[in-house]
Amino acid sequence: MNAAFSESDESTISDRLAAVRLISHVQPSKILDFGGGIGTVSRLCSINLPQAEKIDLVDITEFRHIIQQHLADFKNIRILEKPEPLYDAVISTEVLEHLIDPIETMIEINTLLRIGGAFAASWSFAPCMQCHLPQNFHLRSLMFWIIRSLGFGFYGFERRGNTVYGFVKTSDVTPQMRRNARLIEFCARLPIPVDRLLLMLRGL
Repeated sequence: MNAAFSESDESTISDRLAAVRLISHVQPSKILDFGGGIGTVSRLCSINLPQAEKIDLVDITEFRHIIQQHLADFKNIRILEKPEPLYDAVISTEVLEHLIDPIETMIEINTLLRIGGAFAASWSFAPCMQCHLPQNFHLRSLMFWIIRSLGFGFYGFERRGNTVYGFVKTSDVTPQMRRNARLIEFCARLPIPVDRLLLMLRGL
């Protein structure tokens, strides 16, 4: 059902296309579709980024053979169990909110990218779907800042169905960055508008 929705809903397709546009400036030849489901993002990358030689789709699904058949016409797409770094770009749309520890996932994504590589993502830490994990709802307002604390610079966004953010990897993750990310996570649980304070202090 979710796959059919992703392939047919206009706002969802618009979000995925926004993510593709947000990585296009690095002219990626090797792309990772992280948590790519049935492959909507991979397909859009193949169509819209002709320089892409390898597009790797990695997802926890057990139906990789079906997805491979669905994407058979796109010869530069591979369905993998595990990523094969390093990548020029990583896209992760509406994935982080389904994971037990999104911060550890962001650290992993950092390791998968080359320095200067692009990362495009959207997320929705809100109780709008049953599969959104309630233990992470507090990340709704500060996930952006957590990503920035983990070796990513921010360079742009598009607002379509959801906000899709574009980042660039500026450095590998250090132990201090890990501590900073966990501190921001702690602040996200406080009953104060920390995100607004950060915007006032640093701006987007």
